[in-house]
Amino acid sequence: MFRKKWETLLDDDIRNTFLSFPSSGDDHGPPSITHTSGLREFLNLLLMSGRQLGQVITSVEKNLLRSLKISLPSRISGSEWNYNNTAFGLAAVIVERTSGQGFHEFMAETFSVRLA
Repeated sequence: MFRKKWETLLDDDIRNTFLSFPSSGDDHGPPSITHTSGLREFLNLLLMSGRQLGQVITSVEKNLLRSLKISLPSRISGSEWNYNNTAFGLAAVIVERTSGQGFHEFMAETFSVRLA
């Protein structure tokens, strides 16, 4: 169920959800929600700007989107594998915006099984 409902959305151009997301100007298509997206690690960007990790975590969506607006992808989408939290932070924000629920609530409702 989850895969059918969200597969297209998560494979879509993230600029359809985040209208102010910068374009890298490459010819290799839009950034996607993968480890090869070319996106910079937003936590590192924020820490380099002098923020403390606790400040960053309290408002992930706001901080994530702010850091991505000022930072173009670090490489061409699809050209290199790089583990970071940015793409998956974006996926969580997409889930929240499209489901109308907080990410935690959505995950609990969609994937939790009562064990009592």
